[in-house]
Amino acid sequence: MKNIFFTFLVIFFSCAQEEEMDKMIFFEGSTFNYINPECDNSNPELNQCSGFVFFHSNNMASGLLDGGDIVLEYSYNQELETLFLISVDKGISEEFKIVSENILIRKSDNTSWEKSGLVLDTK
Repeated sequence: MKNIFFTFLVIFFSCAQEEEMDKMIFFEGSTFNYINPECDNSNPELNQCSGFVFFHSNNMASGLLDGGDIVLEYSYNQELETLFLISVDKGISEEFKIVSENILIRKSDNTSWEKSGLVLDTK
């Protein structure tokens, strides 16, 4: 009887893990961009009109999320429908809602970040 119960638990948790993996989106090699169409880019050095995040291998990413010209390095992880970016140097964190494999919504300002067709080598 214990063996049947144990077998049931193993099958149940295996199925639950498979379902969670089905919801996972693999970002490695992808770039997501944000462009503010209403932005006044009269001072391009501040670059407040666009941003990007590129996902490397090993759960690392590079991004320009808040304008300027300094690209920050991030670690990232996904928990179901949320993507977390944590700055390696500054301790800044960002959360994105995963709408689809092509669209992320930045939670802090509700901006839409779209996947570009550009796929780079992550090595």
